[in-house]
Amino acid sequence: MTPLGQEDRAAFQCGEPELDSYFRERASRDMKENLSAVFILVREAEPDVIIGYYMLSQQVDAAELPDELKKQTGKYKRIGVTLLGRLAVTNEHKGKRLLMSKRLQVILKDPEYREIQRVARSRHMSLAEWVRQALDSARRQEPLGSLSKKLEVIRRAVEHDYPARDVDSMLAEIESGYGSGALS
Repeated sequence: MTPLGQEDRAAFQCGEPELDSYFRERASRDMKENLSAVFILVREAEPDVIIGYYMLSQQVDAAELPDELKKQTGKYKRIGVTLLGRLAVTNEHKGKRLLMSKRLQVILKDPEYREIQRVARSRHMSLAEWVRQALDSARRQEPLGSLSKKLEVIRRAVEHDYPARDVDSMLAEIESGYGSGALS
């Protein structure tokens, strides 16, 4: 990821007209006016080919916040934040594993946030790394499917009488076939 510079954006197409036109027509102007910061994803081997972009902005209008948060803004009309405003990947690169990731925004009460910070610090981890590990651990603990459905499939399978042969006689037949040259 690198900040948007003078790269050619004419060929960029993600399939979302609003994202495409913003990137081609407004991104540079918003950066010059300090309204946002735009970062692009390129490969070292092809630095002229823009694979994707994201935009960060610094403020949000307090009137756009959910009611429970509006109450906390007091007299402020604009609130300083880091907002991931736009995220786009070219049609050609959709579905491919890229170094771009999605962001998760969670609003916590101050005491919860401070407790998570304390725990992360005690483990000598960044807050982001602790949250990633906690989410990964929670995801791994979730069952991949319904346990009752899995057990039901096993119960039905054991009700059937499948033909079976003596393993020793099967191995003997296989060995005799190898010796006779029948299997080549």
